[in-house]
This record gives sequence, C-alpha cells and structure tokens, in this order.
Amino acid sequence: MALVRLHEESEAGRRLAELGLDSELLTTILLAADAEARLYTELDPPGMSGMARYSRTVRGLRQALLPQGWSFDNVMNQARTLSPDQDVAIIATLGDINAGNPDPGVVPTQQHPKGQATTRAVECNGQLSLLDLPELHWAPPAISGTTTWVLLYHPTEERITAELSLPEMVGERGRITAWRERIVLPDIMLEPEITLAMHSELPGDMLDIPVERRSA
Repeated sequence: MALVRLHEESEAGRRLAELGLDSELLTTILLAADAEARLYTELDPPGMSGMARYSRTVRGLRQALLPQGWSFDNVMNQARTLSPDQDVAIIATLGDINAGNPDPGVVPTQQHPKGQATTRAVECNGQLSLLDLPELHWAPPAISGTTTWVLLYHPTEERITAELSLPEMVGERGRITAWRERIVLPDIMLEPEITLAMHSELPGDMLDIPVERRSA
C-alpha cells in the first residue's frame, strides 16, 4: 500500500485546481448544506437533519459543477458527480471526528458504513493506484474505470471540518481504512446556532391544521 499523500493549505489549493475545483466552492456548498440542516428541529423525524445536509451537499456540487461540463449519475443509488472526462467522480458522506484533521497519523472514515457501490468504487481506486502513474495523471487509456473521491465532512456546533480524499481500501465492516490522497480543507467556522424552538414559540391553536372531508 502506498503512503498517503497529504495536501494542506496552498498545496491543497493546487491539487484541487488540478481536479477542476477550489476550496471556496466546496466551503460555499458545505455552508449551504449546514444552513439547510439547521432548519430541522427535534419536532422532525429522527435523522432528517443529517439527510438534509447530505442531500444539499450533493445538490450543491451538481449545481456548481454541471455548468462547467460535469455530469452526474446515481448508479446503485450512489450519488456521483462526474468530471467532464469522467475520470473523476465525487461522492459525499458524513465523516467521523478525524475528517479534515491534517495529522498524518490519523485515518478518517465515514460515520456510517457504506454499501456495495462504494466498496466497488474503492476497489477500482486501489487497482489503479497499483500502477506507477505520475501524480498529475489518471489511468492510461488501456485502463477503464473512474477514480472516486470522497467529500468527507464533519459538522459540530462551532465548525465544519472536511476533506476531499481518494480512498484506497475498505474494511470488512464497510468503512474506508486507507487513503491514497487527502486534500484537507480549511476549517469552516460557524455562527452560533439559532434554536427554532417552534413548540415553545407558537401558541397551541396555531398548530391546528384544518381538515376537510371530501364528499364521496
């Protein structure tokens, strides 16, 4: 297994540019997703805030990149955003506490295990990484396949830490256990959260919903 290439600060910006991306664009997407997630309260079904964050992150990537010639697909329910030459795919997922941590000794991973589609994509990454490829190039024409990068984000009340990284191995439990490259994004500092305590702010009669029975 090759050693992970860790990109930070100006080096991270250079590497993102090679992929047709930049940290400002990714920061804007993650902030919009955070604002969407904050709209959900304890009155909503469990997990809705996280689903909203994920959905808005994927949609934000596509809205930003499709005008630049990127495309997307959802094969096996894996929401991919694809570069114009389809050499690069980006998927997004919630990461654990190590997501965005520049310490070379940590191995970030997903907060939740992923399915077969992600495992297959990472296996393809691993096969391509066995080739002695120049750092700035992808697979030669004789090799079919797309390298799948993961936008890994970890939100807290104070900040979002994130990275765009190239996974190389998935463990038995469906979590990424090794990375080929890690592009660490700057920490995104958040404003203090505004609690939407709807249940305490709205009088009970304002929550009544009129129901009309239709005649047969």
